[in-house]
Amino acid sequence: MGPLITISANQILNGDGNDTTVSKAWVDRFIKRLPDDLKPPKARSVKKKRLDASDQETLEHWYGRLKAVIAGVSPENIYNFDDTIFQIGEGVKPQMVVTSMGLGFASHQTRTYCEWITTIECIAADGWAADPFILIQGDHYYDEWLEYGGAPDEAVFMVNPSGRVKEQVACEWIECFHRQTKDRTADGQSRLLLFRGQPQYLSYKFLPFCEQHKIIPFSFPPNIGHLIQPFDSKPFKNYKQYWRSQGLIAYMIDDPDDEKTAFINGLPKIREESFKPQVITDAFADRGIVPFDPSK
Repeated sequence: MGPLITISANQILNGDGNDTTVSKAWVDRFIKRLPDDLKPPKARSVKKKRLDASDQETLEHWYGRLKAVIAGVSPENIYNFDDTIFQIGEGVKPQMVVTSMGLGFASHQTRTYCEWITTIECIAADGWAADPFILIQGDHYYDEWLEYGGAPDEAVFMVNPSGRVKEQVACEWIECFHRQTKDRTADGQSRLLLFRGQPQYLSYKFLPFCEQHKIIPFSFPPNIGHLIQPFDSKPFKNYKQYWRSQGLIAYMIDDPDDEKTAFINGLPKIREESFKPQVITDAFADRGIVPFDPSK
């Protein structure tokens, strides 16, 4: 909640061209002044079998709100997106290598760098998957990254110093989402967009764009969102598992650009295995979203 308050306060301050920003101390004081029922809950991890009464009440309330919003929205217009971060480089552990004999393990090696790649993926309740949005840590990219075999037509590559999704990147992504999904809408339906509610996707630029283009952002509740997000079912589990099995995260290359190239070249096959239509539709069904069934 703190980052979201900071972003919102800064955007209000900057609305008239002022470049003033709020301090962390101001945010802390603001939160302390809030009534108890408005104070953000402390982050915690919850497993389904350990839900307490308040968690169960939160879930019931969320599904109740979802039922009202989802009415009249067809499966092809119900989406879930999320980002996942991959670390390349760094670590002292057996390195998986690719040889003419297949996959194998080499001796322990120390990586001399540590960088990040973030992918934003989006799926729909009818089994469709958007083309990927790939954010690479760095200040440059290579043409071969944009021309890898099997690259989807609408795949997007960006670079920034952190390799993490910030507000600007989030706004770039929502525009990509709109381009890829606008022709899938039918009868003027809105597009329902389920997500984890991260602050960068709640900015004053992101939300007005959604409103302008009939996109309904609908966030999962904090702490227990992983229990009901379709992506946290099989799709992302398969996604990360396939990366590991292909040796692309622990690839034995001591050069960040070469490792990024290996990562990107493996993308089409990994996505094909992870985002099969049946896997996607099952994920929405397992979470009780489509078909709508809160008892799941």
